[in-house]
Amino acid sequence: MTSGGKNVQLHYKEYFGALPWRGYTKFIVDSIVMIEEQPRHQELEEELTPYILESM
Repeated sequence: MTSGGKNVQLHYKEYFGALPWRGYTKFIVDSIVMIEEQPRHQELEEELTPYILESM
């Protein structure tokens, strides 16, 4: 996945009912509005690094 782990904002249309050729849902995504990286948690990485290295 090229957008795995990222925040993705989607635009969708809501239909009155589901149709087999549209899928069995009333909501259809018609465009991607924005993709942004999730902020990294530097403090968490610094806390976990010693434990990760110990377990190797």
